[in-house]
Amino acid sequence: MAVIIKIQLQGWDSTLKYFETVPKKIEKDVMFANEELARFIQRSARAKASRGWTGYLASTIMVQSTKKTVSVVVTAPYSAYVETGKHPKVIPIEYFEQHMSSPGTRGIDTRTLGMKPRAWVFPKPAAPFMAPAIQSGLANFPKILSRAMNKALSS
Repeated sequence: MAVIIKIQLQGWDSTLKYFETVPKKIEKDVMFANEELARFIQRSARAKASRGWTGYLASTIMVQSTKKTVSVVVTAPYSAYVETGKHPKVIPIEYFEQHMSSPGTRGIDTRTLGMKPRAWVFPKPAAPFMAPAIQSGLANFPKILSRAMNKALSS
């Protein structure tokens, strides 16, 4: 006597389809999470950036994205100096000497006379804006990524 057991799986096609589409959804939603993180860092860096007279530094903090990468870019040429505090405020000593001898006259750049320049450097204290923004962004990244993963897996 032979016993035949027939097992029939229901919903197998939809299960296979789910496992085929999940990686694409995860990739799309993780890229969205990266963009969200970059926007968070941009907003935070703009809030922390030195405003000066014009606010130019804050206005040059931008998010650039391609299909695979997202970057936060600062295009102000002096941004690294503000971040690190190594600002190239160099005043040649000759200017001070000329000013002390005749205060009303304009200084002459002695390099044009073939003299070796001597200078005083007045570094500005560091006013970091990107490093704190990145740190706060990385602290929020697990929440952002968790939200993206839950969205990808639930849909």
